Parts: sequence; C-alpha cells; structure tokens
Amino acid sequence: MRLFNIRSIFLIILLVLSVALYFFTEARYAALLIILLLLIIISAFVIAFLTGRTLKVSMNAPVRGIQGELAHVAIKVENKGIFPIFLCRIVTILTNMLTDEKDEATHGLSVGRKKTGSVEFSLTEKRCGCISVDLGELRVSDPLGLISVKPKVLEIDKTDGRIYYMPKAAETVMLPEDLTSYDMESYKYSPLKSGSDPSEIFDIRE
Repeated sequence: MRLFNIRSIFLIILLVLSVALYFFTEARYAALLIILLLLIIISAFVIAFLTGRTLKVSMNAPVRGIQGELAHVAIKVENKGIFPIFLCRIVTILTNMLTDEKDEATHGLSVGRKKTGSVEFSLTEKRCGCISVDLGELRVSDPLGLISVKPKVLEIDKTDGRIYYMPKAAETVMLPEDLTSYDMESYKYSPLKSGSDPSEIFDIRE
C-alpha cells in the first residue's frame, strides 16, 4: 500500500534535519519546527486513516456521442462514514477500443460526512468508434495530500462505461433550382458526343 509521496518524503527529511539541528545547536526555533512538523505528520496519518472508510462510487456516462463534440461524464462519491473526506482522488482511464490508445486523468473532490460529492469532466473524440471509460485507482488523503490510503470498504455501482461516437451529420444546402431540375438520367443529349444509352441510339422516350 503506497502511503507516501514526494511531499511527505520532503517533510520527513525536513523533520530529520530539524532534529539534527536541534541536537547540535539546541536552538528554540529548531524545537518549535520539530513540534510543528510532528503535528502535521501525525494529523495527516490520523485524517487519512479515519476518513473514507466506507465509500460508494457510481459513474454516469452517455452511451452515444457525436464526432468532434463534447461528452460529459459524472462520477459520484457517497461517503457513508462519520468523518468527512478532505481529499479524494479518482483516476479515470480512457481507452480507444479501435486503436488501443489510453489516456489517464486524475480528479479530486471533497465529501462531507454522510453526504455525496460529484465531479464532472468532458471528453471529445475526432474519430468515430468506441471509447471505454474505466475507473482506476481511488485514494483518500489529508487536505495537504501528504498521506494517502485506499478505502477499506468500497462499493462500486459501475466501473466502466462505453461511449459510441457516431459521425457528425454534414449540412446539405439545396438550392431551388437543384430541386426542380432533372437530376436522374439526361433528358437532353449532347449533339457533339454520342453516348451508349439505348434510348438515344434508337430514339426511344418513356
């Protein structure tokens, strides 16, 4: 289980340097810095492990999209625990089923106790085909994002969705003369170039 990131490791290194500084100089500001860093680290651990114990995640994605236009996807997170979630990060994975191209994005939100929070994002596709939208990793952390953990109990209503992109209909401009003129077989033969139409050869008219 991955707990630490670059910010938390930097904070721990700063704490070690502060302890070393206080050990060699016994300066008061070093002691105050040690106490402050310890409070931040301890509170980050407590918040990360107490929040997000029971979550319910659902995703709503459209079944059909139009080529080149935006499709909106909504992700809802229901916090069933008694503690609020200060920071919840959700990774979404977009896969083009035709070319197997993948794209990942991270979305963050906060959810109050016994409440539901939502995050929306939009995607577009220049080509027609099927785009699969999957929910990847989900983690909860403290407000500073120092310590992050996976929820122990996680209910997921829908873990994937598929958006089928259809061609965009092109607008056709029809002039009045186009609608009244002959647009099937020729009704007048060229006097300069003969054709292979039997009606022209035998002078037959319907």
